Amino acid sequence: MDSMADEGILVRLDLLERRLGRIEHRAQLHKSGWIILAMALALVFFWTERLGVAQEQSQPGQKIRVRELDIVDEKGRERIVIAAPLPEPLVDGKVGHRVRRVSAAVQFKAANGNEQGGIAMSDDGSMLVGIDDERGHERAHLYYLPKRGSGVALTGENGTQSASLLLPNGGGDPTLSMTDKAGKVILQLPSNK
Repeated sequence: MDSMADEGILVRLDLLERRLGRIEHRAQLHKSGWIILAMALALVFFWTERLGVAQEQSQPGQKIRVRELDIVDEKGRERIVIAAPLPEPLVDGKVGHRVRRVSAAVQFKAANGNEQGGIAMSDDGSMLVGIDDERGHERAHLYYLPKRGSGVALTGENGTQSASLLLPNGGGDPTLSMTDKAGKVILQLPSNK
């Protein structure tokens, strides 16, 4: 019986040694993780100080003040830009011009750098959610313009085919219009008779 008891004890000791080894390994991984996290935080603080990111003390915490924040993908390409004001768009590798100045926005970019959509606000209170196709051409917009009203505008692939719904400010009647591929009005409600 003593040899069976000794074997049982040896098996249990072996199991305990294995468990202890796994626990020590996990503890080392946790320790390494905390060291890496501390180093990453130190780099972030160094980066914000070195690049002059302005920080202001506010209650109850801190805020970071920047004019532009660029979110990049794993290859370093800008994919999301949060800016006030928003820079001019890049379309087909060329810098374009906006119809109006965008005072604050979130811009979404395709992998090739083209602006492909965003949420924008102008100083006059105009708000716009826009979606562009892969070539940077405007395709869908949800908007509010203080001098006009709110609406939805959709544009076809060739730029002439469209559908538009406008709910004007000041209690006016809504309008709906559609054009075909040739740009000819095929529906106008209320009609212009």
